[in-house]
Amino acid sequence: MSTSIGMLHFSGSPRLGHLGDLDVYVFDDAMVLIQGLTPKGGLAYRTLQNRGLLGMAVTASSVHRSMRHQREQAETAGDVSAVSLAKAVDGAEFIPLTAWAGARLEKGGLGKVCKLTLTTVSGKSETWRWNWKKNGPTLDEAAADILGSALGERFVNAMTAPGSASQ
Repeated sequence: MSTSIGMLHFSGSPRLGHLGDLDVYVFDDAMVLIQGLTPKGGLAYRTLQNRGLLGMAVTASSVHRSMRHQREQAETAGDVSAVSLAKAVDGAEFIPLTAWAGARLEKGGLGKVCKLTLTTVSGKSETWRWNWKKNGPTLDEAAADILGSALGERFVNAMTAPGSASQ
């Protein structure tokens, strides 16, 4: 059974066109990514979705409800393995740690945004961004501790490294 290392909560971090928050549960053998599901909806929903601000509001509200439901499922699952958590939560993404070639934590956007870039062994990268003022340095420290523990030398903390964007 895998052991939980920690959980990272990125507030307001769009990923792959999704809206809302992202929770990353890190285990000693895998990561489980949970982000609110964008509704597929019928014709009425798809028509609203293409209507500017109203469509964005409807989509954001739906994603927020979905995320709240997913967090309840994760809480109900309790202290379980990564595989069990991924199965217990609708839309959760299970990614073994062996799939990650590396991770880099750095500042971006004139120091107002923090970026976490995860690169897979196949060369594909995914980047999450979050507002520095909204989440603050505690998220950076937690990300460094948790990901450093999980990935070891594959993790680079450019927030504190000499010559990093934070200097």
